[in-house]
Amino acid sequence: MNPDIRSTWAARLRRPGYVPNKGSLRNSDDGTMCPLGELCELHRLATGNGHWSMGRYWCGPGDTAVFGLPRGVIEWAGLTSFVAYPQLGRYNISEWNDGAEHGTRISFPPAMPEAIAEMIEEYL
Repeated sequence: MNPDIRSTWAARLRRPGYVPNKGSLRNSDDGTMCPLGELCELHRLATGNGHWSMGRYWCGPGDTAVFGLPRGVIEWAGLTSFVAYPQLGRYNISEWNDGAEHGTRISFPPAMPEAIAEMIEEYL
């Protein structure tokens, strides 16, 4: 992953008052975003491309997502595999963020944003 993007992304997750959304990239009611949504927002701010509509991130024609990363964000961020849910050790980022609340096959409470930021720095 691009080191500058990784650092900026981790910093966004550590900002005071950040409370992650669960279950989708962005909550269209209150604007909160999960960690992957924060990366999509960084993409939008850095490139001027992409936009949000009804909680869905649009990168371009045919490249849109509600839950995982769209291909354009994956390529821009320099992620080494084209996986919508990057692995952070044993589980993927959405499993860490959502915990057992959204039907995952694992049972643990959601990780705090600080812990997810540390795993992003370690694994990506």
